Amino acid sequence: MSMRTKWMVALVLLAAAAGAAALAWLRVPVVPVALVRAAPLVQTVVVSARVASPVRVFVGSTVTGRVAEVPLREGAVLQAGDLVLQLEDAEWAAAVRQAEAALAAARARLAQARVLAPAAAVLLQRLAEPGQIVQPGTRLAELALRQPPQLVAQVDEKFLGQLAVGQVASVLADAYPGRPFEARVASIAPLVDAQRGAVEVKLALPAPPDFLRDDLTVSVEIATARRERALVLPAEALRPGGVVLVVAEGRIASRSVKTGLRSLVEVEVLGGLREGEQVVLDGTWPPGTRVRTGAAATATGRAGGEGAAAATQAMGR
Repeated sequence: MSMRTKWMVALVLLAAAAGAAALAWLRVPVVPVALVRAAPLVQTVVVSARVASPVRVFVGSTVTGRVAEVPLREGAVLQAGDLVLQLEDAEWAAAVRQAEAALAAARARLAQARVLAPAAAVLLQRLAEPGQIVQPGTRLAELALRQPPQLVAQVDEKFLGQLAVGQVASVLADAYPGRPFEARVASIAPLVDAQRGAVEVKLALPAPPDFLRDDLTVSVEIATARRERALVLPAEALRPGGVVLVVAEGRIASRSVKTGLRSLVEVEVLGGLREGEQVVLDGTWPPGTRVRTGAAATATGRAGGEGAAAATQAMGR
């Protein structure tokens, strides 16, 4: 066999080997991965809350009588002494005229026919209508005294250890998605509701927006912890028991990690991984499997920025 022929055979064999290797490589599965990276991380608790006036009062009559007039509609703004409801007073007016000698008692009784706002307030409910007979103690209207509104939320007791007075929260109403506003944790109830397994949290509003209404439902995201720089990985990469799968030298390997703060999309890594390592997002591959990696995605690219909520719940009042 000539030298030329030998070279040609060698080239053919080399090409065949390269083709076989390429074919074998193409048969290796591709797994999605993400890079372990350093980034800011915020841990939050997301709850559903309702707008509530700090003080609500019911006003009623101290005498029996027929309602003559309810001049205002729900939503009316009242000042102290404004008329809320008028009872028929012809009999008492006559008594005043006929009993000038006993004017102190008759005038007092006449005045009781007028149910007045005790302070600046908003009329929430009319609980009586003209023609209705009422008794002493009957609730005739519900008022919200004009004080800054607050938010009231029922938070799952498992988050109690993360909450503290003064924490900042971001609030959003579904009806006004483009107008978020700020709140701060004002108080945490000392008792836990045993039936709900929840604790009542009240939030103050430094600058309440003008669209707030009593009992409006809002979503509240309370920032409970923050890291300005943390080593993070996507939450979906973390397997039960604090285990992640990494790609090392072309194969799947299992790695135990120590974690810290969590958000819905990211988890803080305190130990077991280094920045830049590739973690597998699909946990169905057994360790030792030979794999190829897809384009590594950062947590920012996948999640759109800083971490969101440590856990999400939607518990109304």
